[in-house]
Amino acid sequence: MVLMVSMVVAIALEWIKADLEAWGDTVIVFDDDEAERYVIVKENDSFWAIARREYGGSETGRWVYEICQLNPGIDPGRLQIGQKVRVP
Repeated sequence: MVLMVSMVVAIALEWIKADLEAWGDTVIVFDDDEAERYVIVKENDSFWAIARREYGGSETGRWVYEICQLNPGIDPGRLQIGQKVRVP
């Protein structure tokens, strides 16, 4: 039991560390003409990862929905590194 708990804690810490490192690499672009906010897709990004990174994991599903609504022409399963994605 102790081994299982320690493994879960170790995995959680690695996950948090990866999120913090990814958050530090986030590129946010503002379009001054329309006051829109964008992020630039990086390696291994998904709408879920962007939502979790940008909004701290709070109500991630709702944020993913909002991102999808703001980007109707983008296929969430085919994000490309360097692609600009609008966020709320």
